[in-house]
Amino acid sequence: MRKDKILIIEDNESTRELVKEVLNNEGFQCRTAKDGIEGLKIFNLENHFSAVLVDIKMPGISGLEVLEEIKRKSPNTSVVILSGITDIDTAIDSMRRGADGYITKPFKLKELISTVKKAIEKRNLIIQKRKHEEELKKLVIERTAQLKETIKELNEVYRVTIESFIKALDFREAESEAHSKRTCAYTRVLAQEIGIRNKNELEDLEKGALLHDIGKIGIPDRILKKPSSLSPEEWEWIRKHPILGYKIIKNISSLKNSTQIVLFHHERYDGRGYPFGLSKEEIPIEARIFSVVDAFEAITTNRPYRKARSFEEAKEEIKRLAGAQFDPEIVKAFLSIPISKLKEEKNKIERNLKGD
Repeated sequence: MRKDKILIIEDNESTRELVKEVLNNEGFQCRTAKDGIEGLKIFNLENHFSAVLVDIKMPGISGLEVLEEIKRKSPNTSVVILSGITDIDTAIDSMRRGADGYITKPFKLKELISTVKKAIEKRNLIIQKRKHEEELKKLVIERTAQLKETIKELNEVYRVTIESFIKALDFREAESEAHSKRTCAYTRVLAQEIGIRNKNELEDLEKGALLHDIGKIGIPDRILKKPSSLSPEEWEWIRKHPILGYKIIKNISSLKNSTQIVLFHHERYDGRGYPFGLSKEEIPIEARIFSVVDAFEAITTNRPYRKARSFEEAKEEIKRLAGAQFDPEIVKAFLSIPISKLKEEKNKIERNLKGD
């Protein structure tokens, strides 16, 4: 037996019973109603019919009214109109209102069976398609959640990787972790001041700032920790650290947009920097931004060979070197940042480091 159940609404008893007998023989389960009122009552009570066959012209409620009510309540139910009216306009109007088939009386039994089967097949295909779409939607939601979790895990791996780099450098230079994190904070503030708002761009700048001195891992301790002045040969080693740092991170996909700072942060606006002697706009803007905050951080931090200077003094020094060591426009933006904001960032980093 078919699972499909059919409701036959027909005021002519002989026609109603004939249709029922024919469709029962085809394996359908049929219910009948003598008019629209009874038909809608049965439909509302059971409401699981695959198809409804309804006469268009009945006393009380017309077949078209029944059609509209059924489609309103159950759009997936197929409705086939049975009509003694052969007017094409009536058939078109029925289809416009949602009918899935139109059979004129007197009808041939094969035509009746064929029309009903096609209407139900259409209905089942629509339901199957919608079910498939819901399954796809559910799958997309599940996969999206999985992807987000994977991205979250990867970001955590990247974060741990970066922190491991910084910790490794911290074993070489006691002040390196604090220095890197302070320059990272200052870099973000200055980048926002000159109009960089994109989250990904800011994150790339922060990563570059954190890792700018990673190349120093490749510098021998005898040079990196030497308390006295460096020889020319030792300075050559120091000048290699941007390239060494670049080689360390260049193949890490999450850091590819952060290499500009690592490789070019010791270039000068006047072309007297290293490792390539670039000048002005030849230097990537990321490195031009960073070089300002890197110098500011160095000036305001105690070093073995000198004491830290005040934020006000550091700003004056940065201003003095605009156009020589630094990009004048970036210096202008940096000078507009309130000292209170810079101190706030420094204090925040120091609190976090103490918390670690």
